[in-house]
Amino acid sequence: MGFKLFSGETQIDFIGHRKFFMSLSGILCALVLLGIAIFGFNWGVDFAGGSEIEVRFEAPVDVAQVRKVMESAGFDDVTVQELGASEQNSFLIRIGRISMLSMADADKAKAGLTEKFGAGALASFDFNPAYGDKFEVRFQKAEREIAAQDVRETIEKATGLTVQDIHAVVGGYSVIMDGISAKVEQALQAANKQDGMAKAELRRVEFVGPQVGEQLRNQGIMAVILASCAILVYIALRFETRFAPGAIVSMVHDIIIVLGYFLVTRREFNLTSVAVLLTIVGFSVNDTIVIYDRIRENAGKLKGMNLASLMNLSINQTLSRTLLTGVTTMVSVLGLMIFGIGQLFDFAMAMIIGIVVGTYSSIYIASPTTLFLEDLRHDKAPPSASSGEGQLDDKALAAARKAM
Repeated sequence: MGFKLFSGETQIDFIGHRKFFMSLSGILCALVLLGIAIFGFNWGVDFAGGSEIEVRFEAPVDVAQVRKVMESAGFDDVTVQELGASEQNSFLIRIGRISMLSMADADKAKAGLTEKFGAGALASFDFNPAYGDKFEVRFQKAEREIAAQDVRETIEKATGLTVQDIHAVVGGYSVIMDGISAKVEQALQAANKQDGMAKAELRRVEFVGPQVGEQLRNQGIMAVILASCAILVYIALRFETRFAPGAIVSMVHDIIIVLGYFLVTRREFNLTSVAVLLTIVGFSVNDTIVIYDRIRENAGKLKGMNLASLMNLSINQTLSRTLLTGVTTMVSVLGLMIFGIGQLFDFAMAMIIGIVVGTYSSIYIASPTTLFLEDLRHDKAPPSASSGEGQLDDKALAAARKAM
């Protein structure tokens, strides 16, 4: 015999309180959606594009110090976030671009090359900030070959930036300048020498272009939508079509509440967040299916029992299993939340919220939504809690136990 959370069968009137909880959930979801429309998410580099650099210091520093150093280096669009516990001295630096080179820098380089080699020397000069700190320059055919060192020195003099690498291509050169990570490292080293700030180590550097970020964001949204559609079809085939809307409403409710976590805390919303949403969708639907399965089973055994009482009975019978599933899943995620940092912490925290909300919605959202739609379908008002239609009376319980 399996372990049960409750020694006996509960007789909680879940359906009787559905109006309160459905109204509460509706208000919360509306507030989250309104907040998203007004404030939006704190998009991570995955979606917004830009540079993300993880830095660890040898001694304690604070966020304000790191931000001041970055701003003095010319990064006006920088955000600095502490990672993990304070004693780890780790920070995440986000910069809203992937290139140190601007169009103005490229124009300076082009002007310098024109001045050095003549107005008719340049055949082409190609630069796109979306592709990073590089450009390609091609020359017209000349009597003597233009040396790479001359090109390097000319560009560095014109822009005041450092050329990291230069190599030949057909008709000219591909020039790669020192990028954002090099600039960040130089700024931190200068702060260490001049201001005595602790030495820093760059532990991770990531770049995502704006076009790639937009594509990833659209694909992430599409993944959640397709998963929802697949679940809708599955429930409609396994059960009756009337049960599918309740599962979908429950699932959408869970997604919106978890999105509220990212909205309120301003934690980064990135590809890991999409993985959380898809995981929570699966968890929520699994709980809902268990209750639906019991409703279908009881409907075959307890002919004549009204739908509200049938739902109440089924939810109570599966309550122990529902709560145990949520608790055991949450325990496995708690370790990630306690010891995880950065994206790992965000994943664990969002999962815990999703588990709690998923358990709640499978009880108070899925079945009550189905009942509400059934009442609409029969052109009568939803039964009120005071009518006792959803309560587990002694006669219904006796019939249910006898059928079991």
